[in-house]
Amino acid sequence: MWSFKDAYVAALVNVSWFKSDAIRYNPAISLPEYRIASVSPNYCNGTYRCLVATIRLERSLGFTLVQSYIPTSLIVIISWVSFWIDRSAVPARVTLSFSTMLSLTTLGNGLRYGLPQVSYAKAIDYWFGACMCFVFCSLLQFAVVNSYMRKSEKNDKLSARHLQKAGQINYSTAAMPIYGLHQINRELLEKLKCKDKKRASASHVKADSNVISMDDADRLLLLNNIYEAYIKDTEPQNAEANKLSDRSMKRLENSATLRQLLLDGIFKEPELILAEYHAQLANKYSHVALSIDKSCRYIFPLAFILWNLAYWGYYLLNDPLFASRR
Repeated sequence: MWSFKDAYVAALVNVSWFKSDAIRYNPAISLPEYRIASVSPNYCNGTYRCLVATIRLERSLGFTLVQSYIPTSLIVIISWVSFWIDRSAVPARVTLSFSTMLSLTTLGNGLRYGLPQVSYAKAIDYWFGACMCFVFCSLLQFAVVNSYMRKSEKNDKLSARHLQKAGQINYSTAAMPIYGLHQINRELLEKLKCKDKKRASASHVKADSNVISMDDADRLLLLNNIYEAYIKDTEPQNAEANKLSDRSMKRLENSATLRQLLLDGIFKEPELILAEYHAQLANKYSHVALSIDKSCRYIFPLAFILWNLAYWGYYLLNDPLFASRR
């Protein structure tokens, strides 16, 4: 604040401050956003004589917390609510994610308009950028979870479709498709049973034509092979390519996997096998989406707490006023 600025030269008018209580002000009068840190008297330099009162303002921490930091923190925390919403509730999670993003963007624009325009980044800019990153990451997390759920729903539909097809086929009279590539009749089953009995009699072990052990790894490999063959079989093929040659029959007869299929009692119709395969995939993708949601319930809050510790620790330790109070 200036007094008699450029009014009189020093040779005509000489003004000076009182030695005691030179500047008086009412401490009750203040701005809501700032507080008066100090008021110091001074003189201007040059030919003209004038008085200068330097008023040093500091931002009110309470006002800044209430108007800037707390609202942005609450918006970030609200974005985490989507982790507890059912992963199949797409409209609810989409609405929550985009609402928090738009609210944070609107609040950030208001904060920038209320601050002086400078060329460097301020502390509030770093805080706002971090909050925007947290909200955006929660939106990306929803996109990943939704992708897994779409795969799960797709496999559920495929499983239901194969079950419906299995109910429409009479497998007692129809030929059995093997791996979706060829068709064999019941004679191959009888040949394999006879071969199993001969091997059992040669080893003096009683043959059981219904049960042969098969672990879970073999079952999963079997389902995967049948699924891949089924996909290949959907492409048009020549009629001659579907006929079994003598060498192919020999290879099928000696196939341990096929033999286990026919004699283990788990040889299901291909549609039922594919239905089970897609049901397992649907369950797998659904569990992956759930595990991502459960992990993010702890990862996001922990990361936000660590960010707060780093942010406030850095700026409070480098604040001269805070350092003088320690």
